[in-house]
Amino acid sequence: MCEFERIAAAHEDPEGAVALCGTCAVKGPCLAWALQVGDCHGVWGGTTPRERRAMTVVWRETHDDLEVERDLDLVAVS
Repeated sequence: MCEFERIAAAHEDPEGAVALCGTCAVKGPCLAWALQVGDCHGVWGGTTPRERRAMTVVWRETHDDLEVERDLDLVAVS
């Protein structure tokens, strides 16, 4: 199965997508991005939309834009 097929299958199965995220080297920055922009669709950083909605208020109160930009820059360099 190619990478595209794995991602497509994970999209249809949230548990599979969360499991796939468990092997990803950029899981943390991915979740940080999704929380910062408020993405409420799909699996990001190993979390479902419902889990992220619960995290969003606290995230936005404790993180500023500069932290997220720094985290995303670190991912781009990796």
